[in-house]
Amino acid sequence: MTHQSDEHLMCFPNTTAQASANNETDDDSFFQCFWNEKTEPTDEYVFFLVNGGTTTILNCIVLIIAFLYVDTRSKPSQIFVIHMTAADLLVGLTVQLSRPFAPCFPSYVCGPYYVIAWMCQMGSVAHLLLLNVDKFLSIRIPLRYQVFVTRRRVSIVTVACWTALFIISVISYTVFLQFRDPQNPSCVAVEFKPGAYYAFLTILAYVAPTIYSFAISAYIFVIAQASSRRLGSISERQRRMLMQRIFFVFSSTMWTFITCLPYRIGFALYIFCIQRHIASLNQTENANATLPVETLIPSENMPVCGNFTISHHKPPVYGIDPDACVGKVGLVAITYMFKLLQVGTVGNPIITIITQRQYRGRVIAAWRAVAKALHMPQWCYSEERREIITEARSTRLGSLNESQAFQIL
Repeated sequence: MTHQSDEHLMCFPNTTAQASANNETDDDSFFQCFWNEKTEPTDEYVFFLVNGGTTTILNCIVLIIAFLYVDTRSKPSQIFVIHMTAADLLVGLTVQLSRPFAPCFPSYVCGPYYVIAWMCQMGSVAHLLLLNVDKFLSIRIPLRYQVFVTRRRVSIVTVACWTALFIISVISYTVFLQFRDPQNPSCVAVEFKPGAYYAFLTILAYVAPTIYSFAISAYIFVIAQASSRRLGSISERQRRMLMQRIFFVFSSTMWTFITCLPYRIGFALYIFCIQRHIASLNQTENANATLPVETLIPSENMPVCGNFTISHHKPPVYGIDPDACVGKVGLVAITYMFKLLQVGTVGNPIITIITQRQYRGRVIAAWRAVAKALHMPQWCYSEERREIITEARSTRLGSLNESQAFQIL
């Protein structure tokens, strides 16, 4: 086998039946090659542990506040917020914090690991879509909204959503996912067969719901602005206060749109491109080519549970030019898009705390208590200033009647 010297290209013998039968191992067609970004293991450990730890802490704060202080009977839409936050929390625990240690997992852990990871990642996007639909209904049927959207109905929808996502995840793992080496199974050496299934799943479960959420959120934002302008009896400050009530959904959707779509679309297109090139070869040894979820290639001089170099979701290339689709720059871009995707779970709870007063108020109260206990300067926790601001806001918002509020929201 002859290859150009390239530190990013790692090739291994292709173990297909045709290659074994003909014993033609000196042909490039009988080697499978992986693009591998040389990354310091310590950097990967730090990124996933810090990002996962931050995700876990922030989402725990939001969930604690929600369980203790949020009334889901009068505000059933908060159930969607709680489930979206719980999904992000489980992503931080199962995907991010455990990722550096995935090579150490026994094979029987792989099933629950992937099912929970996929279910929670899809669940976060799905509940964001449900939250947008809920806000859309509050605008389209403002007078019947409280009768139509009840705590019981919202709970039924969330249970049905989680059930559907669980079934999809189980089918994806049991039917379409395979260990690369069945004799020595590893949770980090798996592949989809057919490879295009992962691309279709990405589009249906991530890309489409995110685009739908963005379209609904943009529509709500435009309609709310137009409605607030028609109400000439309210001031500019009152208009801003009412717009803040829909800003949470809009900002959460925008954040997911920015952090989720680039990687999901980029990697799905890359898989489709690789599949097209594989099909064009029309060779027997490539007929059953598959694509991995991810490839963690252990270092030759380190144990499996030690240092390793990570190739983020890089599909194997079977006897074709690795630059045929996106090239080296594109693969590096997809790698950083993948990291941006992980950062998305950190931003969601921050947006929840900043844009929703019931969460923000509890965090401020907790900060004030900590600041007092640590004898910090008084300006850091002045109660008088906060009470004045709260009273002023309540007075302005209280001047609106119920029909005006529903017309805007």
